[in-house]
Amino acid sequence: MQKKLFTLSTSVFYDPLVREAPEDLEGYLNSDHIGLSFLQDYKDGVDNFLKSNGQGRRVKIAVPNFSSVSTYLKGTDMLATLPSLMALVELKDFTSVPLPFSFTTGKMYMIWHQSYQHDEQHKWLRKEMIEIANSLPV
Repeated sequence: MQKKLFTLSTSVFYDPLVREAPEDLEGYLNSDHIGLSFLQDYKDGVDNFLKSNGQGRRVKIAVPNFSSVSTYLKGTDMLATLPSLMALVELKDFTSVPLPFSFTTGKMYMIWHQSYQHDEQHKWLRKEMIEIANSLPV
């Protein structure tokens, strides 16, 4: 069983004490970037999307997790392209703007085994999760 909670949007984060937001796609592509890579070899959905359109960006640093991004972003003129929800937690001290092109990070689903479909405690938990998801600025 599943229920879609929300669709993730993507933002460009930067340190406003060091630089301004990229004004357009050219400014975005010509900037240095921090990438996020959970695998040993750097692969990113944004880079794959840009490559499919004959474009690319300069990823200077690839970090293994979300919590590392702020350390490398602070005090630099680099950009970090991440889910917009990161502005609520890890990247709350940075400024963000929408991507200069259309790109969806993904969808967030709540998934449960069918044996819990009619369980009262599980129904309560699913209701709470839906209320929390609906309150997020996505």
